[in-house]
Amino acid sequence: MNKSSTQWGQFISLVTVFFLLGFVAASNDILIPVFKEAFDLSQGQSQLVAVAFYVAYTVGSVIYMIISWQSEKTWLIK
Repeated sequence: MNKSSTQWGQFISLVTVFFLLGFVAASNDILIPVFKEAFDLSQGQSQLVAVAFYVAYTVGSVIYMIISWQSEKTWLIK
């Protein structure tokens, strides 16, 4: 049986990033009405805040995928 040690540094980093992104995503829904009031936005304009937030996730993921394809040493899924 092969024993492997836990990579605690990587695990803690992953959990931290997961909770930070979750906090930002939850705060986004709270901030939409605040932006609507503060900047006198219509409903459609205020929803563009949420659209921009999730488009940024998508664009960042696609960029990461393209970069990982270009590198022969690090492949996204090994």
